[in-house]
Amino acid sequence: MHLPPSSTYIIGANYPFAPAFNYYSLSDNGGAFNSNNITNNTDCFPVKDGYHYIPWMLNALGECIRTPTEQASFWIGLSSIGFWLFANLPQIIENYRKSNADSLAPAFLFQWILGDSLNLIGSILANQLPTQIATAVYYVCMDVILIAQFIYYTIKNRRKKQREELTGINESDHLIQDDSKQKSYGKIMAFSAFFLTAGFYLMQSQMSSEGVMNSSFSTGRKLLSESQQDIEDGKYWPIYGVDIAGYVIGSLSTCLYLGSRIPQIIKNFQRRSTEGLSPILFICAFLGNSTYAGSLFLYSVSWQFILSRLPWIIGSAGVLVMDLLILLQFLFFNVILKRKIEGGAEEGFEKLEEEETSEQ
Repeated sequence: MHLPPSSTYIIGANYPFAPAFNYYSLSDNGGAFNSNNITNNTDCFPVKDGYHYIPWMLNALGECIRTPTEQASFWIGLSSIGFWLFANLPQIIENYRKSNADSLAPAFLFQWILGDSLNLIGSILANQLPTQIATAVYYVCMDVILIAQFIYYTIKNRRKKQREELTGINESDHLIQDDSKQKSYGKIMAFSAFFLTAGFYLMQSQMSSEGVMNSSFSTGRKLLSESQQDIEDGKYWPIYGVDIAGYVIGSLSTCLYLGSRIPQIIKNFQRRSTEGLSPILFICAFLGNSTYAGSLFLYSVSWQFILSRLPWIIGSAGVLVMDLLILLQFLFFNVILKRKIEGGAEEGFEKLEEEETSEQ
């Protein structure tokens, strides 16, 4: 979602700065909403600048949306979530189609799932809505599928090459490369298993101590958010220990998502190719971060607001630059370099034909 000051932060897949739906406590009468319920039982003020809150957004998504600017920020932020939900699918399909995932850098996958695992753990610790936790689980599942493909196809192709070796094909450095890759796979699986186990353990412990989560949340459960009153008073900076925890999680995830692109960029340069990578993955990532940044600045340009969201802003801008660089690699290797090679080949054929003609 967008990142209004009252938002609960969720670190989001490849999306270290994606705020999630707010959560507001509902009344004790089964969640029926009216202005009295909002005033007495939630942090959502029913009227702002003459604009009333939108009931369905509050009921379904927990978003306290009133003014046209907030509505625009909400819809732009919602489109950002849509880009991220779709982002990994093209790469998964590409890997399946080619039966190969060697184009992906292991460190890229590792840092990506680590960031998404932080997202899942953060959403559990914050007692966020089931839809938020489900989204976080979805992101992690997409990462697990990519990693599973990477391991499966690499092992499968390695065994295929080993069989070819037995038939007389010489690949002297094959086993050395396999050993180094196996170590990378082991590290990825170990860290992935750790964070997934920790995340689900925290989910179980939180649900057992707090009870099964439903739409009735206490207003005190705001690990990664500020209250609406704080916002109205202009208190944007994290002023509680739990708010600082959210700030730290956001900063860590920013580092992870920024760092994840670097190994992939290096690998593309080393291969002098982006073959096997889906450009749609990075286009969706670019659009997801762009729309997120747009929703953020549309909501507020106050320096206090920006300072309190600095990790997410830096991360958004930094990842935009990284994704743009990868897209430029697609352009260079698939278009510019390809044309140059084809042009050189044509010149070579022309020279060869001229030499043959002169000899005759």
